[in-house]
Amino acid sequence: MKQLRIAAIALFLCILLTLGVLTAALPQETYSPQENRYLTTFPAFSWAGLNDGTYQNDITDAMNDQFPLRSQSVAAATAIRKALGARDIGGVYLGKDGYYFEKKQNKDISQQQFQTNLRLIERYAAQGRQTSVMLVPDAGIVLQEYLPACAQMYDADALYQTAQEKLTVDRVDVLPALQKVGASAYYKTDHHWTSRGAYAALQVFLNQKNITSPDYEQAGFQTASSDFYGTLYSKVLDASAKPDTVDYLPTMQATVTLDGKAGELYKQAALQQKDQYQFFLGGNCGLTELNGGCKNGKTILLIKDSFANCFAPLLTPYYETVLMVDLRYYGGSVKTLVAERQVDETLFLFSLSSFAAEPTLSKILL
Repeated sequence: MKQLRIAAIALFLCILLTLGVLTAALPQETYSPQENRYLTTFPAFSWAGLNDGTYQNDITDAMNDQFPLRSQSVAAATAIRKALGARDIGGVYLGKDGYYFEKKQNKDISQQQFQTNLRLIERYAAQGRQTSVMLVPDAGIVLQEYLPACAQMYDADALYQTAQEKLTVDRVDVLPALQKVGASAYYKTDHHWTSRGAYAALQVFLNQKNITSPDYEQAGFQTASSDFYGTLYSKVLDASAKPDTVDYLPTMQATVTLDGKAGELYKQAALQQKDQYQFFLGGNCGLTELNGGCKNGKTILLIKDSFANCFAPLLTPYYETVLMVDLRYYGGSVKTLVAERQVDETLFLFSLSSFAAEPTLSKILL
């Protein structure tokens, strides 16, 4: 028995050693389309990195990212954990009816950053700018009945209460509308809202301006894809996952400019790649401009995260120019942009949890 145990340990160590050698020897991958992220590659050696520990950390990250059959290992681990009853895997809640939810709890929310960002918006608006704020709740806040038992999410009510107390600008409260839409407001396998959810938010925004719009069923939405597996699926690679559909409004018409280069309102090529949410405007960039939706001379500026990507095309029948700035990628001056483009109004559109963690909002005052 002792010899058998020693042999098993020796075999296990040999397997680990072999996999380690293969990890270091095989060609390195720089991007994982399955996980929709760039992978860590093995770093060049440096004495400075060795002394401060960054070299060792990079080696560990590279070993994790470059491990052979990594995707298969993640899928197998998910299957085993699900069989054992786990419903919280890799920061993702496995919900009911095939819904996945990003696990975000109170400890993941920076109250200090949240209040700082609210103050920054107030300072921005105090310069005489018509300003609105739309903070979109995460799917786990709206679809609580689909969460697994005992799953905990951050206290969205407390954040909204703080926003109500601190903001004097217009707030676009989309929570009730999204709750009314229900399950179809969010993708099952991705953290974003669907076009249906975004359209419900648009109607709230327009109603506050006394602008009417057709109901979703009469608006003319069509399906662009029926095989979308989103970012949350990519974290767990659950074999039982069902794909989402990507819907859009083909009647929207506008000329698109992305960081000064010609773009597309709906990027058909993105439907052939892993991240099909990039179908909307091709993904994130610093400055996006939509022109020609209508001829009323109005210009709106969206300060945004990726939730705005499927929302912005829906604005084109109501604004002649829609400008979008993603502060993570924009190197220009927001103050100069607002003045030169004669912006009539500004909408801050973020998911609630990402707004609470957004470190770049101070750029709006530059």
